[in-house]
Amino acid sequence: MIQSFFKTFKYFTVTYIIILCLSFICLATNSKENIFLYINSKHLSFFDTLFTYTTYLGDGWSFGIFLGLIFFFVKRKLFYLGVAIFAATSLVSTIFKRLIFYEALRPLSWFKNPKLIHFVDGVTIYNSNSFPSGHTITAFALAIYATYLIKNKYYGLLFLAIAMMVGYSRIYLGQHFFADVTFGSLISVLTSFFCVFIYERFYALKY
Repeated sequence: MIQSFFKTFKYFTVTYIIILCLSFICLATNSKENIFLYINSKHLSFFDTLFTYTTYLGDGWSFGIFLGLIFFFVKRKLFYLGVAIFAATSLVSTIFKRLIFYEALRPLSWFKNPKLIHFVDGVTIYNSNSFPSGHTITAFALAIYATYLIKNKYYGLLFLAIAMMVGYSRIYLGQHFFADVTFGSLISVLTSFFCVFIYERFYALKY
């Protein structure tokens, strides 16, 4: 069971652990302000457009559209797994954002001088509920779900890269701090893996 699980997510997991360790080192050696300002300041008009649209991949409706495609074109039982992953990660995200860390300020409210932040025209900026990044949670959940579905597990690296781009976009657009994104990804990965494990253990074997 464990061997099969690791085989499914081997490339995704090993790469993610390396990136996560590097992220923790970055968090331990730099202030949240410096990390944010460094990433947010590296802007170009092309990136403004790219990340404005990339960030939508972390919206709930993106997961919903993907679930719709799975419902009509793939096995129905795999659709139920996607629903479980989306529901579980959404619930955990809501608990953290709305109940535990509801006072966590976003960059706009954190910095005394908002002019330090690069904002992209047309992007609505929020003030609170910064931790963790909900878009990052959704993006990583979708990446894990897609990795599970596809036969060629090497594509898990592509899905991981896309999820990371969504996380990066949240900082680039001035919506979140690096810690929000890092822990958002970790929360999502652990929750999604738990859903897959339960699915494999109790549901997939029965049907």
